[in-house]
Amino acid sequence: MLFPSPTPREFIRTVGASIHPTTHRVRTPHFFSLERGETLKLILSRPYDSFIEVSQSDDVGTLLDEVFQDSPEIATSITTLTCYKNNTALCIADMLSERFGLLEEKTIDVSTCLQEAIMNAILHGNLGVKSKFDSMASFELYQKEIEKCLENDEHRTKRIYISAWDNHKGLKIAVRDEGKGFSLQKSSANQPTLHGRGLMFIKTMADDVWIGSDGRTLFMNFHY
Repeated sequence: MLFPSPTPREFIRTVGASIHPTTHRVRTPHFFSLERGETLKLILSRPYDSFIEVSQSDDVGTLLDEVFQDSPEIATSITTLTCYKNNTALCIADMLSERFGLLEEKTIDVSTCLQEAIMNAILHGNLGVKSKFDSMASFELYQKEIEKCLENDEHRTKRIYISAWDNHKGLKIAVRDEGKGFSLQKSSANQPTLHGRGLMFIKTMADDVWIGSDGRTLFMNFHY
């Protein structure tokens, strides 16, 4: 199903996107576009269970299928560019903290692990950038490579899917990208892979960490 209207804004209106928060949770996908001048933090504070960023070229039916994969209680589908340009991890961690009643220290753990997982998904998953640098000059080249990738429509419009479930023992979170996949077993403290340092850091803060069968989804458990 493609957009039935000429602009994302008009489409958002047709699917009943909220302008003002309400006092109850609405079990309807909230379609949004930051072109409207709103912030990601404001959007995620609204009482919806799923948040889907949309653009003119998106197939909404496909997005819905991807977002509701495995029936999460909370789900987001956000473009690579939006994830990179905003403090996405903190925004989502604050939203999950409010929804699931997390303690402050647990919210910090969730936020920190989300930051590592999202950046891995962006840089090594969707953009395919190799983080090998050993000097300020090579680091600057690395940053330029990232910015160049984000200028490419194919790269910057790829999706990061973040989902959450209350599994009665704690909070389960999944971060999925559209990259080629990776292996948790290949990363070690002594021989970090492209994802190695971030994954090793996540392992120290999350209670359980594993990779989905697709090789592109990182699962994390945080016990209550």
